[in-house]
Amino acid sequence: MLIGISLKQALDLCPKSISLLIFLSGISWCLPVAVQSSPVSSYGLGIKPQLSSQVVLRCGASYLIAVDLLAPDDGGKTLASRPTFYWYIERKPLFEKYPKKFIINFILRDGFERSAKSIFSVTSKPIQVNQKGILYKLTLPSNAPLIDIDKIYAWQIRYMDVNDQGDSVSRINAITFIKRESNQSVMDLINKASTDLHKARIYASNAYWYDALDAYSKWIDTNPRDQQALNERMQMLDQIIDRQQKLKCASKFNAIDSRLNMMQATPLK
Repeated sequence: MLIGISLKQALDLCPKSISLLIFLSGISWCLPVAVQSSPVSSYGLGIKPQLSSQVVLRCGASYLIAVDLLAPDDGGKTLASRPTFYWYIERKPLFEKYPKKFIINFILRDGFERSAKSIFSVTSKPIQVNQKGILYKLTLPSNAPLIDIDKIYAWQIRYMDVNDQGDSVSRINAITFIKRESNQSVMDLINKASTDLHKARIYASNAYWYDALDAYSKWIDTNPRDQQALNERMQMLDQIIDRQQKLKCASKFNAIDSRLNMMQATPLK
């Protein structure tokens, strides 16, 4: 039997409870946009860390710089004890006097709080500035500690311009997060997979961002004309594209879009 009740009757029966319910349901309409949480990637960890800046853009009279870590805003998952990290850097000097070289510092931190300590760091040799963006990658090497299961780590890219004397003259920091999980059923499928593309699809269907991106990239590096694989990797990158385009100066950089999807990653050296 269906029972109907009007709002007036409900208020008469329990005015305080119903009024509170109406008030709470309307809060989201009254909140300023700045405090509403943004949608998270389907690959993300669903966390709200204290320290987070996945993409950083800077522009001035003499330079344009973009540093973008290829991971969801709230981090991503991996099954690997030594995962591979990807990031994109675009650097354009507008005047001759501006430094023509930069260095990259990769840092892995033991946790995702502001106080998390560095447990591994590697710095590149000076890199010559060019007019095109570069996609970089780093697989956690044997001299770095293994990533523990069920623990969230921060990884950070520190970009530094260097002058002719080798001194750092400017610095940009971008940081995001990674969590390793244990999933034997997925690993059983991976062990049976015959190609990196097959592995990428398994990882992607189970929301393992870092592993899927790396497997897709390995396949595309050796099969650059596989349009289906390119489309599938682009579907991943679509989840992190909008954040750059909404930032100040974004229109002055190459969009992190299909052009990035065509790039081969350069190992950090």
